[in-house]
Amino acid sequence: MSARKNSCNDSCNEFSEAPAYTGDIALEAYGLRQPKCMNSETVSEPARSQPLHPPLSLAFFVWGLAAALYFMAFFQRVTPAVITRELMAEFAIGAAALGNLSAFYFYSYVGLQIPTGILLDRWGARRVLTLGAAVAAVGTVAFALATSYGHAGLGRLLVGGAVGVAFVAMLKIAAHWFAPSRFAMLSGLALLTGMLGAIGAGAHYGVLLPFSRDHESEADKIGLRYMARAGYDPAEAIAFWQRMSHVAGSGGGKPPEFMSTHPSDTTRIAQLRQLLPQAQAEYQRAAQP
Repeated sequence: MSARKNSCNDSCNEFSEAPAYTGDIALEAYGLRQPKCMNSETVSEPARSQPLHPPLSLAFFVWGLAAALYFMAFFQRVTPAVITRELMAEFAIGAAALGNLSAFYFYSYVGLQIPTGILLDRWGARRVLTLGAAVAAVGTVAFALATSYGHAGLGRLLVGGAVGVAFVAMLKIAAHWFAPSRFAMLSGLALLTGMLGAIGAGAHYGVLLPFSRDHESEADKIGLRYMARAGYDPAEAIAFWQRMSHVAGSGGGKPPEFMSTHPSDTTRIAQLRQLLPQAQAEYQRAAQP
């Protein structure tokens, strides 16, 4: 009997020295981890039937954090394709330079795939995803505030490398936090999340924001007409927006037009100049007795 106990204790000690999986910490915290030495004396019947994974709600929450970064990865990947005209006008570049600007994302994305796997095995998903999300945020802000082609390219380079960790991290979490029978489903959900991000970018930058800017321009046209009919000089509208542009420029500027629900001050002033002859005619008629 004592020999049997010593054998079990030896096997326990040997097994406890084996490296633990990433999910073991969470399993232990929730009381779900199996004892390392299992025999009829140490493991009760309820313990044998306990699941080897965290609660499903917790597992999906952790996986969802990685999925959110992957959603943003596809959102950022597709964005230049739906704002080509605005980017070419903003940075005064041609089609070749625009293609290269978009490709900066893929240069770093591809280059980080193998290092991502190594880092995930060494550091775990939590640290790698946190670092990736932080760098992606910096790159996004850099691209949004870029005033030159080089700054925009740097932003795209940072974003591509940072979000490149998301998909591999999702697979890592799926393997450690879920039962093996759910792995294929989670892989499909991961790809679905990415496609939704791509659709979201197209809808947001390609449909919603241009639609809002068109409405704003239509409101300017109607307002200029009613202004002239009421006896106010429509030329003052242009002077007004010139002053607004000067104030905005001295206060730190505005976001690029393609990221705004309003036309830029330059676009708005140009549109008002085109409408001014017709509005001046309305103004002259309103001034007649």
